[in-house]
Amino acid sequence: MPGIPDLILKAPVFARLEKLSRDTAFWSNQASKDALNKIVVDLGGTTKDILDIAKSAWLYDKDSTEHFEKHWLNKTGEGYWKNMQTKVNAVLRAGMKRACETFIAGNYAVPFEYFWVIAGDPSSSRWEMSISEGVNQVTVMFHTPQTPQVYTTFIDNPKMTIVREDNGKVVAVPVQIPVVLPP
Repeated sequence: MPGIPDLILKAPVFARLEKLSRDTAFWSNQASKDALNKIVVDLGGTTKDILDIAKSAWLYDKDSTEHFEKHWLNKTGEGYWKNMQTKVNAVLRAGMKRACETFIAGNYAVPFEYFWVIAGDPSSSRWEMSISEGVNQVTVMFHTPQTPQVYTTFIDNPKMTIVREDNGKVVAVPVQIPVVLPP
């Protein structure tokens, strides 16, 4: 099957989200809380572009938006899921809104852990998010079909394991993560 193989991925933007959710000094400031409440309102609406919302959420700057715009939001027509882009945008908005609401309900104190689960046929229309509230963290997962081929080299991630049936035998294998090679 083409594309990124079935895997669980930690994207760089997830590290920014996770770090921000753990910054207690930042969340002790009322202006930060007000800004997040505004983001929740914007995510629930339809007038503000999702990229602008992400930028107002301190996640992206001019140099870090290309992948999000091109591959996730299909701005250039080269999106991973362009055959279902309306669904992707709607689920992304609603899922991130729910994650923010969960953080607010936890008094800005229960941090996030984010994962991207890539599995299934690239022509699938399954694009979902799950938000799981735990005592010590809120886990947010993006569930997407495989993407087109963008990487050629992968290495094992020793911290994540997939247990699955393979040719009649149950196996536990490390998750494969892509290696970004220099141009």
